[in-house]
Amino acid sequence: EQAIRHREWTIRNPEINKSSDWVFDYFIDMCYLSSGYKQYMLDMIKEVRDNYDVDGYFIDCMGGNVCYCNDCIREMRKRGVDIDDEAAALQFSKDRRLEFCKEIKEIIGEDKHLFFNMMYTLWIIYNSFAVT
Repeated sequence: EQAIRHREWTIRNPEINKSSDWVFDYFIDMCYLSSGYKQYMLDMIKEVRDNYDVDGYFIDCMGGNVCYCNDCIREMRKRGVDIDDEAAALQFSKDRRLEFCKEIKEIIGEDKHLFFNMMYTLWIIYNSFAVT
C-alpha cells in the first residue's frame, strides 16, 4: 500500500522497473536508504514497542534487489562502490539491509527477538548478531 502512495520509496532499478507493472505486482521492493520509507518503518516499530507487550518482531519481504535511486547512488559513491559493478552494488544493498536491521534491533532492545525474511534467507538477529 505504501509503495502505491509513495512511489519515491520504492527501489529504482532499470531491469526491474521496465520488466514489471509495479502497481499490480504482488511484491514491490522498498528502498531502505530512502529517508521517507526508513523513517516510516522505524516509527511503526517504535509504536509497537511503546504500545504492545510483544515477544519479538518479524519483518517480511525485505527484497534482495539493488536500488539505483539518487540516495543509494550517492551513498554507493561515498563508500567507494562502483555502481557499474553489479556484484559490488548487490553487496552494498545487502550491507544496507543489515544496517537497517541493526537499527531496528537497537530500537526494540536486546530482550526482544527479531526475525527478517530477506527473500532467499531468513535472518535472525539476537544481541545484535545476524544468524542465517
